Amino acid sequence: MKILGLIVLAVGWIVTYYLSRLKDQKLESQKIKLQHLNSQISQFYGPIYSILLENDRIRQLIHKQFGRDAIFENGKELTKVEFETWSHYLENYLIPNNRKIINILKDKIHLVQGDSFPSIFREWIDYALGYELYHKQFKDIGREYSFRSISNFPLEFRAEIINIMSQLRKKQFEIVNVKLPSPYQEKDKTEQQY
Repeated sequence: MKILGLIVLAVGWIVTYYLSRLKDQKLESQKIKLQHLNSQISQFYGPIYSILLENDRIRQLIHKQFGRDAIFENGKELTKVEFETWSHYLENYLIPNNRKIINILKDKIHLVQGDSFPSIFREWIDYALGYELYHKQFKDIGREYSFRSISNFPLEFRAEIINIMSQLRKKQFEIVNVKLPSPYQEKDKTEQQY
């Protein structure tokens, strides 16, 4: 009887120890996942999203100043005041903000969701560098340009950032067992090209 009691006690201790270790490993794994998600949100997708939002909001204010829904209307030239306003926006907001995003993409590439660098990110970099290159050539050597980028703003870039941000926030809240608030699930209504 004593032996049976010792066996039951030993088995109980082993099972308890094993289950405790499994729980600890799961908690550690969740902690590591949560830290990575937090980094992706706070150092990569969140800052990019905020910068895009800032660019959009400032551009919308310029639309109001111009009294229209687009900066460039079908073939119409900008007035002198509009040209100066747009040039000011490019130099002081859009190009510096785009440079911030490029630096995030370059310095925090390890935080990209998935196993490869999305092609839409490359398209956005082409767009951003187009403005930067042409505007710098205009300022430094007087080269004429249309005050537009080589390519249009790839709307899919914004959509990709918002989509991944939403997915990451959902995973983050699932790990900590909290209901996700809805701001990141809203569709962004600023889907206009420059």
